[in-house]
Amino acid sequence: MAHDYRRFFRPQPAVWLAAGLLLSCTEQPAPLTGVDAPAFTTVTSADPTRILTVGVDAPANLVVNGTVAAIVVDVDNAVLDLAGATVDCGGGTSTEGEPSIGVWIKNDRSHVRLTGRGSGVIRNCNIGVLIGQLDPNSTDPGGSANTVDGLVIPNALFDGGFYSGSAIVLSNSHDNDVARNHVSNVDGAVEGGIFVHGSDPAAAVSGRNTIAGNTLEGGFNGFGIRVSSNANVVRDNQSTGPIEGIVVEGDGNLVQHNAIGYFPDADQIFSGIRLLAGADDNTITDNDVRAHDFGILVDAPTYRNLIRKNAATTVGGTDAVDRSGACVNNTWVKNTFSTADPECILAGGGH
Repeated sequence: MAHDYRRFFRPQPAVWLAAGLLLSCTEQPAPLTGVDAPAFTTVTSADPTRILTVGVDAPANLVVNGTVAAIVVDVDNAVLDLAGATVDCGGGTSTEGEPSIGVWIKNDRSHVRLTGRGSGVIRNCNIGVLIGQLDPNSTDPGGSANTVDGLVIPNALFDGGFYSGSAIVLSNSHDNDVARNHVSNVDGAVEGGIFVHGSDPAAAVSGRNTIAGNTLEGGFNGFGIRVSSNANVVRDNQSTGPIEGIVVEGDGNLVQHNAIGYFPDADQIFSGIRLLAGADDNTITDNDVRAHDFGILVDAPTYRNLIRKNAATTVGGTDAVDRSGACVNNTWVKNTFSTADPECILAGGGH
């Protein structure tokens, strides 16, 4: 059965104790693509218990080599290159009862770029990357206009918290880009992949984020991508293995050109793309879904969603299901399905 993601978790903020660092100024690395070439400082660490606090005891433009326990970003406009680094929360990043966070772009920080260039690893954390507030019910602003790309995040460990077990979390954060990250689960520990959430789902508070070109694979316990705010773009992602590939709770989101793969475990409830109750005015288009129980599942009540030009197949299930009226409240057009409930979906039902 899928987990209930509405569990309330209100931990106290962890006390981040930064160890002394040996900063080795080396020759400048190659400039990062898409950003100006600032003066970088290289931090090389052989101490897996070190916690770097960018803006306090580590510079804003930082190359990390070796292994650290965590990174906290408490300054705007920072650039962090983790291509030669491993962030391993097994080094001890939290006290008892508090979640371990690999990289935390805190509070209302903006224009931070965190990149792994396809090789930077974050592992053994309850939350791999967190942008914004740890408390899901906080009304304080999260981050904006930040970029997280090119990271490898295996095994985000679930400990019962609301965000726990997620590789990347955007909390009360808006206008961020999450791109080309690789999230995997090799031992059944990961609850979810990428989680966009806000106590206020408004686009200017926790929406207008872009989740693009990410790969999520392995036997997730929950979801690949979950969007609980408005006006986000979820595009060109590949998701294989989660119980639910892409879950939408907010309004006015675009879910386009995603490939959702089949998880071959008959005991797991699997839906490729799901719109939960209250998700209105979303566009689900040009997605390719293979699933077990449901290809595209729309719960009730939902209104004015457009589901068009998608292809879905299931093994022993139903390709498309609309539980919110008989093709009255939502529009289905130009899709490729073999089975549907109600059958008016197959005829291009809706207004």
